[in-house]
Amino acid sequence: MIKSDNKRKTLRTAHRGLVVGNAVISSAISERLRFYGIQFNPSSFLAEENELKAAGDINFSFVIDDVRFNEGWDIQSNTYPKFEACAEFGAGLRARVRAFAPVTPFDSHELFLPAVIVRFVFGNCSNRNVDFSVAMHWTGAESCLERFFFSSDGRCVKGDSFSEHIRLDVGEKRTVDFGFGIYDFNNEWRNAFPDCDSLCLYLSENAAELERGTDEYVSLIPDLGDETLRDYTAWYSQPAVLLTKSAKDGNVITMGYHELNTRDSFWTTFLHLLIFPELERRMIEITAAHQRTDGKIPTTLLPLIEREYDLDINEYFCLRIARYYRYHRDTEFLRSYFAQYVKSVEFLLSRDYDGDGLPEQEPPTNSECYWGDWKDVPYIGGRKLSPHVCLLWLAVLKDGAFLAQEIGEGDTAEHFTKLYEKAYAKVNADFTGGSDGGLWCKDHYNEVWYDGVKRIHILEDMCVGIFFDVVPEERAELMYQALKKNECKFGVRETYPYRTEEEAGERVDAAGTYHNGGVWPWLNFMDIAGRYRYGRADECKKIFHALGYHDLTVPDDYRPNEYLNGQTGENMGFEIQGWSAAVIAAVYFGAFDIVWKDGSPIVKCNLPKDKVFSTKLVLPRCKVIEYVSDGTGDNDSPVLSQSRR
Repeated sequence: MIKSDNKRKTLRTAHRGLVVGNAVISSAISERLRFYGIQFNPSSFLAEENELKAAGDINFSFVIDDVRFNEGWDIQSNTYPKFEACAEFGAGLRARVRAFAPVTPFDSHELFLPAVIVRFVFGNCSNRNVDFSVAMHWTGAESCLERFFFSSDGRCVKGDSFSEHIRLDVGEKRTVDFGFGIYDFNNEWRNAFPDCDSLCLYLSENAAELERGTDEYVSLIPDLGDETLRDYTAWYSQPAVLLTKSAKDGNVITMGYHELNTRDSFWTTFLHLLIFPELERRMIEITAAHQRTDGKIPTTLLPLIEREYDLDINEYFCLRIARYYRYHRDTEFLRSYFAQYVKSVEFLLSRDYDGDGLPEQEPPTNSECYWGDWKDVPYIGGRKLSPHVCLLWLAVLKDGAFLAQEIGEGDTAEHFTKLYEKAYAKVNADFTGGSDGGLWCKDHYNEVWYDGVKRIHILEDMCVGIFFDVVPEERAELMYQALKKNECKFGVRETYPYRTEEEAGERVDAAGTYHNGGVWPWLNFMDIAGRYRYGRADECKKIFHALGYHDLTVPDDYRPNEYLNGQTGENMGFEIQGWSAAVIAAVYFGAFDIVWKDGSPIVKCNLPKDKVFSTKLVLPRCKVIEYVSDGTGDNDSPVLSQSRR
């Protein structure tokens, strides 16, 4: 008769986040070694077929001397992207487990391996040989998914169940690999391995190397001397991985929701810029290839969604080209896509209807007039100028002048400079509410409406101007003072005071929700990046802790949500939100700033000089350094510790 052992307790509290995961498959793991809430990212770009799919649960069970043992693992680590735990089964048998889905820095191909690898180290401490069995059972997954299990010898089993018998001699210690996955017909690995059998053999033969790659990824999660914030950084960066999608034909996207959205994915892909730059370049190539003859960049690609009247989509396309070049200094890349940059600017210039130097949202006579920027809700209809669009426009023109100079196009650089100066003057002119004034309203940049009514709101999205360095220093300081009104115990609200029904209409979002005072992780991280540069590290720490605690820890799901209710802190909107991965921007372009000087990248640290810490950092062109701050402030010369794998 099989008995059950239920006595053991965990040493470390488990949580429900997707502990392991890559661009194809992810899962939460319980202390009973149950892989649950499995998410599968299909290699499809078709609407209704391309979103993350629930793929059931997998239970591990062990039978030793007729005793079934399937719970009581002591969790050692369960922070994305790797899980580790240990157990004592009795009968002298001990085990340690390490689970992960392959994520190897600087190797984007392995990012799409469609499997979770579960590596056990079994040890027999008894004075006799021990026989036991390991079984896996998959429940709740769609039958149409090509699911498989594999083991150390490369054996592949399709279906719902898998088991293997193991014998350990006295004193023997052995590593045994198991795993499971879903092999989509369009997965890019089909180009090398047409069937599950050959894929499983590859996985079993390379499990140790794939684990080393994942360990390297873990080591590259920045550590700013605060263990909690390091964990939060790991969780907030996971959507950049989980929402990336590729296929056999070479297409690749990082999803806004279920598609390549240039605006959303700009903030999602700082991770790609650093450690998967070939994917970032490929996404820029795909976007450029779909630019219309008039210069318009489609709202989304794969699948195509076109909204004729958005503005910041084109701006983010330009800024993505500029970001890639500024970071990697790839002149060949810049020469290939600068013409598309110029066309994108020309499209935006065509939207400057009154000739004041700023592209405008459509007038309210157009029923689609609210598709101007990320605040794409009907009650924004009637807004003429937004700080977000106008400050991004300054960044596009400023970067355009720089890029033109880099490739010797002096006339274009001069043209962009003149456009910048005109736009800069208009943006920074005093706010009057009408077309005769600008956007600067004492301590913040304000919206301008077609009806000339002065609706005064502090918008956190104006901080893009600080991030892209187009705001005068004295005004940046005033903006931070103004944003104190937006702060709440959950982070910084995107709009405050809340919009009212009287001013915005009956369809306005409720106070504290969505675009009416929600707390958006991506926006907080973009804000934090600028605050670091202005020596406001204490404010950054406070906001980061508040945001992570209420978004990840309080609901105990460790899954970045679209936004938090600014009134209650409740998780709202889409779960596993892509642009929450803007946390990487806060670290690499905020806490640190990696810039080029005399042909080489250098690290500028914006953390307090007396802070003692060390962390690995990725530099341009896939170089890795060990950055050490000894608390003296004399840490401007990081030591190269390793280079590209």
